[in-house]
Amino acid sequence: MNDWPINGLSIQLPAVLPAVGALGAQISGDLKDMKSLLDDYWALGGHAVMISPDAEDQTIRLLGQWMKDLGQDRDGLIWIGMGSGEVDAGPRMRKTVLERRLLHSLELVEGEAMDLYLLEGDDPNVHVGYILEGMNALRQKGYCRAFGAHGWSMERLREAARHAERSGVQGFSCASLSVEAEYAAGSRPIGEADEAWLIEHKLPVLLQAGSGVVSASQLLQELVDGRNANELEQPDKQDETIMPAAAIADMLRRPYSAAAVVPAGAGQADDIIKAAQAWA
Repeated sequence: MNDWPINGLSIQLPAVLPAVGALGAQISGDLKDMKSLLDDYWALGGHAVMISPDAEDQTIRLLGQWMKDLGQDRDGLIWIGMGSGEVDAGPRMRKTVLERRLLHSLELVEGEAMDLYLLEGDDPNVHVGYILEGMNALRQKGYCRAFGAHGWSMERLREAARHAERSGVQGFSCASLSVEAEYAAGSRPIGEADEAWLIEHKLPVLLQAGSGVVSASQLLQELVDGRNANELEQPDKQDETIMPAAAIADMLRRPYSAAAVVPAGAGQADDIIKAAQAWA
């Protein structure tokens, strides 16, 4: 488990957790697979779930129904997500768009608040103060308990942190990275200076593993094997594309807090739990 000092949340986030919604949400069989995964994952002690950014409305509704079925146990679940809908509503960093995208997800799950809302994407032409002002407004309205940034550069994360410190507003509670995109050129997105900064500012890193390069089963098995037997090659060559398992393992070994989100389906709850335990 990783202690995540996230504003508004008192949680221990597992090192590996599932993402749901990347299965083709309009297919009834896939929806059944998703519910099966969630039921098995919860029964095995899992307590953190992320909705994939490509999740369709029907998938998010199913998550909402599943959470309602948990009843009072829902308080033990950590729900992480990005905004949905409104993809063509104009600049994503506009405050009204940020709010509409989050409210759309809340309406679909019939919920009051998302535990951790990840702001997807960035626009360097928009001042970080404006963005943080908009995100804080959502938190103050009770629509989310904490917020983080997905796909932001380390330079922009530093800029946001400096603004938050100067102005006294709440800054980002975590940074989220797309592993395949960041490692496409075979290089680490986070250098030694970045690591020191993440540790100093106690900013956790959420690693998003996509489903296009390797199957979830293979990825999860490699994470378990790589931790137990130290078999995964260290990704230190600049001229090769790094496979997701090696990239994730490399970042999970780092001294800052990190967790990996893996797209998964029915029958893979046990693998997710084993991978999380391997890196606990």
